Amino acid sequence: MTAASHLPAEEAATLSLVLRTIRRRRGLKAGEIAREMGLGVRTYQYLEAGQSPWDPERIRRFAQATDSDPHAIVAAVMLGSPNLAISAMDNKLVSVLMAGLKRFDERMGEDMARIEVGRSIAAIRRVFGFLESDLAERDAQAKAWLDVAAESAAGPDDREADD
Repeated sequence: MTAASHLPAEEAATLSLVLRTIRRRRGLKAGEIAREMGLGVRTYQYLEAGQSPWDPERIRRFAQATDSDPHAIVAAVMLGSPNLAISAMDNKLVSVLMAGLKRFDERMGEDMARIEVGRSIAAIRRVFGFLESDLAERDAQAKAWLDVAAESAAGPDDREADD
């Protein structure tokens, strides 16, 4: 994908779905985003429809206008996974990963080439495994707290009705 080329149809459809969904979830109108991006409304509409040439700078400006994750939008298009960009629009997960990768590259330099693919896979699996288990643990803690709070909030008549 070059800056002057159009995306293949499947990737254009993914981009369109991502941009439209993020805009709607942010409660914004096409004209508002166009203004923020410094584009005409029609030009923005072509971008949102996936009908304009691929332009990473426009993706960055869209993300800035919608407070979303530009790296997640690009990754979603490349992977054919619109949910990635939508899920990361608030926590900026893919931008965090890219910043970490940039820092790692700066620290490792050419030594990064010596890391075996198996080690990279194992490291990435550990990172994502940690995030999954941490989220599950926090969900379980929240549920337990809410269960206790609901029980203590129930009046004596409510508790007797359950017995």
